Amino acid sequence: MQEDYGDVIRFWLGPDLNFVIGSPDELKILLTNTKLSCKGPQYKYMTDIIGGGILSGSGPEWRRHRKIANPNYGKRAIEHYGQIFNHEVDLLMEELRKKPMNVEFDIYKDIVKTTSYSVCRSLMGLTKEQTMSLPGLQELIDQTP
Repeated sequence: MQEDYGDVIRFWLGPDLNFVIGSPDELKILLTNTKLSCKGPQYKYMTDIIGGGILSGSGPEWRRHRKIANPNYGKRAIEHYGQIFNHEVDLLMEELRKKPMNVEFDIYKDIVKTTSYSVCRSLMGLTKEQTMSLPGLQELIDQTP
């Protein structure tokens, strides 16, 4: 799409206007602009399930949480996440290989589980065992539509 339309692409997905930013410099401007910290309407559903906070909120509460979490997004911290992501994807691939061939299935729940475990292990610093025993996490994953 970027070859055809450039580094900034906008499109409608249902009633929502979405943007794809291909240039790291343009993305940096957006992510560091304090006027653009308001989340889109799709985050309302997350707020209903997990409450307000860094994943679903905006405004002063979001800024306070973001300040606490910010060290987890630095280059040094991110370099260590690759091993976690690779391990979780390996586990995902094992699960997918167990599925019957030539049979349609919904991969969404598998992706939500892999993503949730990766976030808990990387950004929250939990072990695999701690992640697996988090109260309510498995129920939340199982309730995913």
